[in-house]
Amino acid sequence: MIGTIVKALSGFYYVRIRERESSASRVYRCRARGVLKKDGISPLVGDEAEIDILDDDDGVVTAILPRRNSFVRPAVANIDLFVATVAAHDPEPHLETLDRFLAVAEAASADAIVCVNKIDLGSADFLVGVYDGIYDTLPVSAGTGEGMDALKAALAAKRSAFAGPSGVGKSSIINFLLRDGVIETGGVSRKTGRGRHTTRHVEIFRTDFGAELFDTPGYTSFDGATVEPEEVGSLFPEIARLSAGCRFDDCMHLFEPNCAVRDAASEGNITGSRYSSYLRMLDEAIVDRRKGTSN
Repeated sequence: MIGTIVKALSGFYYVRIRERESSASRVYRCRARGVLKKDGISPLVGDEAEIDILDDDDGVVTAILPRRNSFVRPAVANIDLFVATVAAHDPEPHLETLDRFLAVAEAASADAIVCVNKIDLGSADFLVGVYDGIYDTLPVSAGTGEGMDALKAALAAKRSAFAGPSGVGKSSIINFLLRDGVIETGGVSRKTGRGRHTTRHVEIFRTDFGAELFDTPGYTSFDGATVEPEEVGSLFPEIARLSAGCRFDDCMHLFEPNCAVRDAASEGNITGSRYSSYLRMLDEAIVDRRKGTSN
């Protein structure tokens, strides 16, 4: 039988199987067959998996179907939509971190939106302006419910991952969407100004409005594949569009003459924070390549 891995915990994979001729489903606790490990395959939450059922509760994962995308940390697969989440206030948004989440989504060919939580504590206008014309930006409050109907509409019929630092309210948003408070939540540490890590494993939750939601630990990074320097520009949609107007096809938008991207940045047609994030990621990709060459 084929189902979806909805949770991984303590060496077990929990696989949800939809029952035939019914909208009901059943979850089996499974171990992975040894041949998968031998072949270098580690099952991930979100994988479509083939299982052999042993009894009413248990089974064995025998194969993993081809993935649309997969990620290193957290260990998840087959994301339709990234919900890059920040807080309007407490903690203050860090644009470079947000841009890295969005770049990971682009590298995985996953759609992305920006979700600005805690608008009851601060304004989302600045962030809306930064991503205007690039990503849909949805201001919400998990505390008051403001903006949640628009978020539900964006999530419907998709399998989505909320990605963002701890303390921005990802679990609180998911709790609101699920309406039954199943996920433990915390707050922002007074000592560090960072959120307490309340999510300890990855799990997929189903909603009553047709969405499936990953809840992931509050990493400040969401790791995908290594990116070559020439590919970094493609991870910024506005830079990818403008690069067609550059004089050189291989323009890196650094010092080259007649660079449409640098011109747009100097004229304010590309947000300064986005161009800075591009330059930082490009520099890191160049350093990584040099390290790889020297090894």
